[in-house]
Amino acid sequence: MPDSYSLYAPTEASDASPRIPPNPIGVSLSRLGSAMEAIPLDPIEASRLIMDTYAAKILVACSRKPKHALELSSKLSIPIAACYRRIHVLEKAGLLKAVDRALTQQGKRIVLYQSMLKNAYIFFEGGKLRVRFQMVTGVTQDFGGEWKEIKLIEEEEEERTPGGLLKPRER
Repeated sequence: MPDSYSLYAPTEASDASPRIPPNPIGVSLSRLGSAMEAIPLDPIEASRLIMDTYAAKILVACSRKPKHALELSSKLSIPIAACYRRIHVLEKAGLLKAVDRALTQQGKRIVLYQSMLKNAYIFFEGGKLRVRFQMVTGVTQDFGGEWKEIKLIEEEEEERTPGGLLKPRER
């Protein structure tokens, strides 16, 4: 299964290939790299990552004690495939870490995951977005380190209405 797709902005590579089901959390997996160290994310991708319901449940559940995927899936009511996808994305982003491998009574190997995220902040001020992750190791990661302006509607395509509200122009 290809790992370079994004929910909201198709990449050049995905435009040439057949349509792939969207990544529910909108984080481009190809941007996360192949190594397990965290790489810089766009502030929107970083905020989507922690605001995703399943990802947030997994991070909270693994914050105090390491847990394995089957335990997370059953206790959090997350389908097992979705649970493994979120674990993979969170691991690549550096927010979740495999801390131990164990053997079950049936002889199967399981991986125990621990949340590396201590605090997460989303700042939105004057049309600019910044995300900050504080890790349990004491490291702070800023996404959009300089205030980054997010434009959802092009200025030429909008007109101001009374009260400062924006209204898209009719086509």
